Amino acid sequence: MRFLLRLRDTGMSIAKMRVYSELRAAGDQTLESRMTLLRQHDAEVRQQIEQLRANRRALRDKIAVYQSQIDARERSSGTAGK
Repeated sequence: MRFLLRLRDTGMSIAKMRVYSELRAAGDQTLESRMTLLRQHDAEVRQQIEQLRANRRALRDKIAVYQSQIDARERSSGTAGK
């Protein structure tokens, strides 16, 4: 059950979680199928992480732009450090 929660937390669909659960219940003859399913999900998670990193970089860049604008405004109005 704990592992299913991890799969859910990483974005696996309920349908794929059901498939995984059914394969697991079927026993060791489904090891290869389970491994394939988990490898596919791992690749999807890896892509999500890469996208999140790119989005975070863009977010941090925008924050830096705003901070620069605020700093410049404060310097020009003489309110820096007040």
